[in-house]
Amino acid sequence: MPLFLQSALGVSIFIGLAWAVSEDRRAFPWRIVVAGLAFQFALAAVLLKLPWVRDWVAGLNEVMQALERATEAGTQTAHSSMDAITSGTIAGVALLINIIALLLVFVAPVSLADTILGLLPHFARLSRFWGYRGPK
Repeated sequence: MPLFLQSALGVSIFIGLAWAVSEDRRAFPWRIVVAGLAFQFALAAVLLKLPWVRDWVAGLNEVMQALERATEAGTQTAHSSMDAITSGTIAGVALLINIIALLLVFVAPVSLADTILGLLPHFARLSRFWGYRGPK
């Protein structure tokens, strides 16, 4: 089976599953589904066909990987000093420390950007434009 047919079948199954488990199938938000798919296709076309966008995303990926490496180095330093104090920490504690550090490093800039740019009201306006009025 060609890859694009497999992808189309997968998307169709997910949409069908969402429709099947919805409470009111007659009120299923088809306009939002179609708009979301159109947005995904447009975004994929932009990311795949425009070299400068692809380069920008690759550069952003390198920045995020550098942040991740720096966070990992910092948590290793903190974890090694904690090991010296507790001698015998549990692996789950180390994982939890890494997760918290990564959340702080990645979530804080996004939250700051949202605060500075005030993007949330624009997303709310877009959702009303597409007919979404919130949970029913």
